[in-house]
Amino acid sequence: MAKHPPYTQFTLKWLRERDYTCGIVEKYNFYSRKTTDLFNIIDIVAMKEGELVGVQSTSQNGKPEHYKTITQEPRSRLWLSTGAKILLLTWTKVLKKRGGKAKIWKANEYWITKEELK
Repeated sequence: MAKHPPYTQFTLKWLRERDYTCGIVEKYNFYSRKTTDLFNIIDIVAMKEGELVGVQSTSQNGKPEHYKTITQEPRSRLWLSTGAKILLLTWTKVLKKRGGKAKIWKANEYWITKEELK
C-alpha cells in the first residue's frame, strides 16, 4: 500500500510560516491502525494572538469527504460558537512554472462557517 504524502507536516509548516503556534491533536490507535481526530474534525489546533483555529488537512481529492464530515458533525457548531474557526486545508501538486516539469505542493484554504453546517 502506497503511503500518502505528509499532509500534516505540510500544514504545520504552512501554519508556522503564518505565525501560528500549533499542536497535533490527531491520535493514532495502534490496535485499529486508524487515526482519530479531535471531535472527529480536527487534526491540528493552531493559535495566535486573538485567534484559535481547528485545522483539518487532506489532499484535494479528500476535500468532499472531509467537508461533509465537518459540516455534519454537531461539535463543529459548538467549536464555532466559542469564536474559534475551522480551516479545511487541502493539498495538491501543481507545476512550479508554466511549461516546466517541476511540481510543488500548493495549499488551498476552505474556511468553514456556521451557515454551512447541517
